Amino acid sequence: MTLQVYFKHTKYISYAPLDKDRLLVTILQPNVFVSADAMNSLPQDYTFGQKRIPLQIVESEKERLDSITNVNKGVATAFVSSQIVISFFLAAAIKYLWGMADTL
Repeated sequence: MTLQVYFKHTKYISYAPLDKDRLLVTILQPNVFVSADAMNSLPQDYTFGQKRIPLQIVESEKERLDSITNVNKGVATAFVSSQIVISFFLAAAIKYLWGMADTL
């Protein structure tokens, strides 16, 4: 079963890094649901295991994080590309220096 939960104040949900909020679901009318394993109704006051709720963000924060991620991808690509070009130049310079040393 998948539940989609909407929170009114998302900044208050699991804001402490080590002490996450937990969601506990109790079925009040178990005769409506059927167990997939035993093919019979669930016991009275059936409770799902507790699940930790991850930190929630609002849509504007998601857009901001996406833009930061795109910038970081561009910076990482430029850095790797420049390192490759620099390594080719350094390899050519070292080869030239060894050629000069060999002529002595």
